[in-house]
Amino acid sequence: KGGLNLLYKKISEFLFKLTNYLKLLFESSNVDINAKILAGELVYEIISISNSSELNMIKILIKDILIMLYNCYQEYKNNKSNEKNIKSILQILINIESIDSSLLEIYFKDIFDISKQIICLKNIDEQKIREMSFELIISCIEDIPSLIEESNNSYDIIFSIFDLMLYYSLDFDKNIEINSSDYLVDINNDFEEYFLEDEINFMISISGRLFESIENTFYQKAFKNFISNYFNKSWKHQYIILIFIISYCKYNKDINLFRQLFKCLNDLLNSRENKVRFATLYCIKIFAIE
Repeated sequence: KGGLNLLYKKISEFLFKLTNYLKLLFESSNVDINAKILAGELVYEIISISNSSELNMIKILIKDILIMLYNCYQEYKNNKSNEKNIKSILQILINIESIDSSLLEIYFKDIFDISKQIICLKNIDEQKIREMSFELIISCIEDIPSLIEESNNSYDIIFSIFDLMLYYSLDFDKNIEINSSDYLVDINNDFEEYFLEDEINFMISISGRLFESIENTFYQKAFKNFISNYFNKSWKHQYIILIFIISYCKYNKDINLFRQLFKCLNDLLNSRENKVRFATLYCIKIFAIE
């Protein structure tokens, strides 16, 4: 026991010194070097061996990490370089969230703001970086329900997430090479069998996690207004929102949503776009089953 206490004391002293060295690191103006040093498992390991009192030191570091993420974003936006730095810092934050999500709770607004800006970087070479920003936001909401439940602007947060998912999904470019009517009988709940676009499949996964993790009262109004705002903008908007509705219906059996859809059913089924016709048939089948 004495040996373990001595060992623990040495680890605590090491953690204190290490976090102080990291604070000095953040004072450097060289974002590229900072991101490379922080990349990997360093911060993850620090958190893993810290006790609850020592985690307060980590909270101070998180603010600096977020500032660095913003600096990496600005550097990429201005110079179109070092996108790997953004990925490294996002991975650090995702690792922190996976170990102890409460460490990020007080920083959620900052996380949300910078993640939105990264998601909107359409010209970024590595699509994974935009997806990691979504992952960070959704994981926080899943693991810290109070972020939404106790927020005065919960409606705005949820609507904004739907908005971002739509913005991201509009980049899809693959075709569904199937005959809509032939597949009506065989439609099941396996999205991946029918919706082949990478962006759409990612959106299905993220939207499902969002619908499952928050109470109806926090997203019903936002979702219905979201549909009304965007549904008739273009055939791509129609296609994506129809898939949103399918995802939504797995968690909320709302017949009023189908009534809203029914008003434009004739136009949807006669759309020139095969994607829209098929997604509409999928919607009808899902509502009929449920």
